[in-house]
Amino acid sequence: MAMTTEVRWFYHGPITPSIQNWFQQDPLGRNITPLESRSDRYLPIPGLEAVNLKLRQGHLELKLRQAELPKLTTAAGWSGKPEQWLKWQVGSPILKAVIAPQILRKGPWLRVDKRRSQRFYTLSAAHEVEPVQRGRRVACGCGVEITELKVQKAAWWSLGLEAFGEAAQQGDMLQAIAQWISDRAPNDLCPQGTDSFGYPHWLLYELDSDA
Repeated sequence: MAMTTEVRWFYHGPITPSIQNWFQQDPLGRNITPLESRSDRYLPIPGLEAVNLKLRQGHLELKLRQAELPKLTTAAGWSGKPEQWLKWQVGSPILKAVIAPQILRKGPWLRVDKRRSQRFYTLSAAHEVEPVQRGRRVACGCGVEITELKVQKAAWWSLGLEAFGEAAQQGDMLQAIAQWISDRAPNDLCPQGTDSFGYPHWLLYELDSDA
C-alpha cells in the first residue's frame, strides 16, 4: 500500500513538438527515463471517479481517492486540482478473489496505449529542487511525466506530477516541484484547472465529450 499526492492534466489530440522537445532538454536535469511504451486496461465504474482499477502486465492495481485537495497554483499561471490516493497492487494469482472471472476476462475493460517519459525530483534540506539521477532511489520525491495516450482510436496526452514518500510532506513537495517545472515551461504550456482530473474522471466523462 502506498499513498501519493497527484495532479494531472489531459489534452485531446497529439502533443505539440515544442512541449515534447522541452521535456527532453537538459535544463530540466539530466534525469529523464527511457521512453516506456505499454498498454494498460482500465475498468471505469460509472459514478465512482474516486476508484481507479487498472490491469498492467497481469497485475491489478487498485487506487482509492482519499481527498480532493485545495487548488494548486504557480507564479507562472498554472493551476490544477491535486488529489490524494491510496494504491494497492495485487498479483495475478489472487485476481479471481478480487474480481469475478467473467469480468476479468471480458471487461468492460478499456485499453489505453501509453508512451511515457518521466523525470524525478526531490527537495534538499534547504528546500531546493534537485533532479534525481537515473538509478538513484529517494524516500520522498515527485515524479513528473508526459504521456502520449491512445484510446478508442483517439489521440490524447497528459502531464502529471505525483509526489510520494512521507504523507505529511507530499503537498509541499508537489507545490515546490510544480513551481520549479512551470518556471521552465514553454509559453504554449500553461495547464489550467478545467483540464485537471484523475484517470477515472477522464475515462468516465471526457472521452465522450471529445469524441
